[in-house]
Amino acid sequence: SVAGMPEPRSPLWGLLVCHHSVPHRVDYDRRAAAEFLTRVFALQLARSLDREMHSEQLKAQSAQAAVCNALQVLDEPNVSAETFPSILAKSLLSGSLETNVMLRIASAHGCAMLLGKHWYTVGRCPSERVLTDLLAWLSAKGPAGGGDADEIPRLKRGGNWGTCCLRRAEYPGAKDIAEMVAGLLAVDLGRSTMSSDAVDSEEQNGEAPQRFVVLWMRGELMKEVKWAGDHTSVQARAVGPEMNPRASFAACKEIVSGESEPWKACEVEGINAVKLLLQDTIQVFRKGETTARILVTLNQMRMRNVGELTQVASELRAIIKSADVAVIKLDRDLRLTDYNNHAEGFFSLKAHQEGPKGNLLTDYLDNSSADMLIGWLGMLKAGTLQEPLEATPVTFKVRKHKDGPVEDKLVQLNWYIKRTITGESKGFVVVCRDFTNQESLLQQITARKHNWQELVYYTTSPMVCVNRDGQITEWNHAMQSLSGVDRVDVLEKLLVGEVFGPKGMLTLMASEGNQDPFTELQSTILHALVPKQSEEAAPSEPEVASVDAAEQETTFRWTKTVDGTKAQHVEVAMICRQLRCQDGHI
Repeated sequence: SVAGMPEPRSPLWGLLVCHHSVPHRVDYDRRAAAEFLTRVFALQLARSLDREMHSEQLKAQSAQAAVCNALQVLDEPNVSAETFPSILAKSLLSGSLETNVMLRIASAHGCAMLLGKHWYTVGRCPSERVLTDLLAWLSAKGPAGGGDADEIPRLKRGGNWGTCCLRRAEYPGAKDIAEMVAGLLAVDLGRSTMSSDAVDSEEQNGEAPQRFVVLWMRGELMKEVKWAGDHTSVQARAVGPEMNPRASFAACKEIVSGESEPWKACEVEGINAVKLLLQDTIQVFRKGETTARILVTLNQMRMRNVGELTQVASELRAIIKSADVAVIKLDRDLRLTDYNNHAEGFFSLKAHQEGPKGNLLTDYLDNSSADMLIGWLGMLKAGTLQEPLEATPVTFKVRKHKDGPVEDKLVQLNWYIKRTITGESKGFVVVCRDFTNQESLLQQITARKHNWQELVYYTTSPMVCVNRDGQITEWNHAMQSLSGVDRVDVLEKLLVGEVFGPKGMLTLMASEGNQDPFTELQSTILHALVPKQSEEAAPSEPEVASVDAAEQETTFRWTKTVDGTKAQHVEVAMICRQLRCQDGHI
């Protein structure tokens, strides 16, 4: 568990414990398999949590945007200092339980706002008397403030306070209101709503400073918890027979009440963002101003950002249009909406008067690729495919000329889903990579490799291969046994001079028919490397590499050392042959 733990969320996610009544050694293969399984599970778990967190963040951001839109009502000319609280509450707390922005931002069952001297509620909320008592308890000095119980209140001015169980927080009436308020998240807007001068002015006039507080509430969530063993009845090991692990961890059920669903981190972050927005809005309005100045500034910043984004988008479109890879835009049904210049060749199968836009991508594929994409799209819409999407190999049917034959083009499609701000998919961007030439080249290389292995490694005759510069490129096993020189010692060295020669690894010796073997060897190799005149005029183009035989063979003799001291003469008959490339060159 520790090896595959997704950090830094928790010190331990889970633990599997296996017991044996006798010593048992787990072999390496099983341990490695267990570790691999743990790592894969941890990665999948982290990915699932990231996806869930991202979805919650998008939902919170959408609710924040809705709050900003609701605050625009304060710019109306009929809004005054007296009507400001009611208009603000109406704009934020209107709508049904499913659509209200204040409930959506924290997934709460109820929300209550104290604006000045009046309470405004939406959803499932207790009475104003209970809300007033609850606020008084939050404002009372207690240990929840993080310091001395006689100095710091639970909910400070401008601060936050939250719990998922009022009963554990020692609220006196928690049991009576658990059905509506088991979990509470409180935000005080008072610190930023008025300056210290305004507070002093109200206190000098004998008036208590007005409070601006928002309470998000969640009802009780009854749930069943399974414990691994009865934690209320502990059995000592020394008493009675020794318990086995299965008996000691027998499941024990417990019904938990008085608690709500815990508040998520993204919900708390969203509430903090709304708190700052409301603090600034209330502060500006209480000073006799409207939010018009803020909205104008925000609108100017937005227009400037839109201009910059438009410029960047225009530059990106130009880059994509001239990219050396094909880029295609599709809607949710795989219909073409746009494509760059490099992708035009993919749609040459059919003649178009107005271009291929609006046609299905599957119209330009072979039957197997089209059926595969249709099934793939169905699984994607059903939600059975997980992101990131894997690359898809398909075969396009294309024509190089208007009336030319239909040819296959092997293409790999890399998929990217286009989404709206709410996370809903609205189409695809596909980057296409043409692997037709690479596939053909791979087939040729495979054929050459097969012939090469048959020619060099599976022959019983000693064999040496040299390039046009006379450097050794292959020295097979039979040649190693014959010469006594290892292959690694001669690769990339000159055959005539460094290996065979007066000062080479192997010394050539004169014979009756060959008095100058060094010159004879050079002449034989040069003769093989020079193409015939007829071949230069019309080189052949075989499908795979071919070998041409020379007209005659030459006898050579050299000396090799055996056991480090003993010299032994070797006499061979050498035949030089040409190895030709795909284009016919030697």
